[in-house]
Amino acid sequence: MLSTAETAEKPREDIEHPHAYVEKLPDRPPIHVIRDLSRLNAFRAGLAIVVEWVGIAAAVALCERFWSLPLYLCAVVFIGARQHALLVLGHEASHFTLFKKKRWNDWVADLVLYWPTFLSVGVFRYFHQDHHRYLGTEKDKNRELWHTHTYEGVLAKDWEFPKSMAGLLLLLLRKLALVEGIGWITKGTLSMFARPEYRKKSWLYAAARSGYYASIGLLLWRLNLATDFLLYWIIPYCTWHIVIQYVRIICEHSAIPTSTPPYHLTRTTLPSLWERILILPRNIGYHHEHHWYPSVPFYHLPRLHTVLTTGTKFGQCGVISRGVMSALRQCISPHERPAEIGLHISKLPAKKGSDIRSVDTSGNDESLSFVSASQATREHGGGSVSPGSSEFTSPRGGVKPPPHQTDPLPGIRSTILNFLPKETP
Repeated sequence: MLSTAETAEKPREDIEHPHAYVEKLPDRPPIHVIRDLSRLNAFRAGLAIVVEWVGIAAAVALCERFWSLPLYLCAVVFIGARQHALLVLGHEASHFTLFKKKRWNDWVADLVLYWPTFLSVGVFRYFHQDHHRYLGTEKDKNRELWHTHTYEGVLAKDWEFPKSMAGLLLLLLRKLALVEGIGWITKGTLSMFARPEYRKKSWLYAAARSGYYASIGLLLWRLNLATDFLLYWIIPYCTWHIVIQYVRIICEHSAIPTSTPPYHLTRTTLPSLWERILILPRNIGYHHEHHWYPSVPFYHLPRLHTVLTTGTKFGQCGVISRGVMSALRQCISPHERPAEIGLHISKLPAKKGSDIRSVDTSGNDESLSFVSASQATREHGGGSVSPGSSEFTSPRGGVKPPPHQTDPLPGIRSTILNFLPKETP
């Protein structure tokens, strides 16, 4: 267990990890339970890394053996998902939860997880630690890493939720168009020459990483594999991998349908089997649990979820979406969702298998309700549709027509909605 007596801005007895949320959590399981769940298993971590790389190799071999365009497109999706999974495992290393020894933790992460995906554990940790410590505040470095806010501190247009169905689709299609991925590759690679905190304050580190890329480039050239590298690594990285990165971030922190702090800061998404394979791998959907207890490795997050939902207020107050599509549905304008979402639902117990669970625990029975996504967005800086009004208020000021009236692709809405799960109270 990592000591954090000197890392928290507000020293607290219950902080046991340097990336722990600095504000007091509303309800905690016994500390010995968290310590038990925080035990690391090097075999499980190593096995996860091997499985992801074997999956990539198998996809390439299969596509080469039975080449066809449809099979190649499937390979792009599968390999892009595995690249995302490698970065999810690298994310574990950024929290020191991949291997016990920091040197092993960081070097293994760089060599087989981060450097192949054009990042580094040092760069990601620099931003991500303050995303955990200061979640939802001006100090949250996700604002800088993901460009979620303008310099004035208001939500950037891409991160204003809820959106129209077409607005969300167009956002994801833009991320699919290679340009975003090329930008990631360029900035991620050049970051080793940037600020000292990015390069571990050592030019030897930058030299080692530069030699790593030079060696791979030379090997690809000598073996005449440059085209294969483009087809099976760069294109998956710049397309499906980028799209699902944004889908994951949207699911984690956008349009959370509750105003109860600190539950309003993130949601947990429980993916289906295909979503675990292609969108949310390695238990990354247990995001609320991870934010509160970053010392718990990914393979123990399901157990932590059970502990929190059965033994604390999290089971009543936490926002839990059953499936990625259900989480995305909450990020769609209320005008394009079933009527029950965004409306006051009084005194209805959460059903087993319901899409979300979120209640106001202020003590007033009459206030037991779902809080609309538009209301939550309004309270935290985004655009909103005033209840009972046809006007949409921008966080930059002024009044615009609501999203459903400015929908650039109205014909696709009903078709796509048919593929999304219906909401149930």
